[in-house]
Amino acid sequence: MSSFLCQDKEFEKNKKEILRRMVATNPNLEAININSDAGDRHISNNDNRKYAWEYEIEEYRKKKNRDRFYKIGALAGVLSLIITVIDKFTPIKEITHIAFNYIFK
Repeated sequence: MSSFLCQDKEFEKNKKEILRRMVATNPNLEAININSDAGDRHISNNDNRKYAWEYEIEEYRKKKNRDRFYKIGALAGVLSLIITVIDKFTPIKEITHIAFNYIFK
């Protein structure tokens, strides 16, 4: 689970680097950013404005959570199948009886 958190932090840490590279490769973006920054100072309701990378981060997190949910569900299904198969071939009473006899010899 900590690896997922590290990947999310790494992804968010690199977003500024990605934006800087985009501006470096396309000077028109820099002019647009300067104009939008000047305009943003005068407009007070920019809290609702989202950039494309913010949507990408949200989708990335949703996908990771969904994948984690699927993995947990698949693991639970496989464990359930194993327990059911073991129960059909060897009843639990026999397993516990054998285990108690082995432990308390």
